[in-house]
Amino acid sequence: MYHLIDSEGVVRYVGSTNDFVRRKRDHKKLRNKLGLHFEPIYSSDDAFERVFREQEYIDMFGGITGGQLFNKRNALKWRQLR
Repeated sequence: MYHLIDSEGVVRYVGSTNDFVRRKRDHKKLRNKLGLHFEPIYSSDDAFERVFREQEYIDMFGGITGGQLFNKRNALKWRQLR
């Protein structure tokens, strides 16, 4: 799991990956445009654990609507749990 932080230390994006180097490269354009810093925060080989932790973080920072994040979707679709 990783997040992108702005110059004031505010978390602006939360994501999960099994390859931090690749994801950092994938976000380079966004990071440069908005001045965001890529920071790995949690690592796990378990994909389900990564998705659940990512969703916890998204919820903690106000979710995808009305919060401080640029995320456009939740990590977890609740219908996946049924």
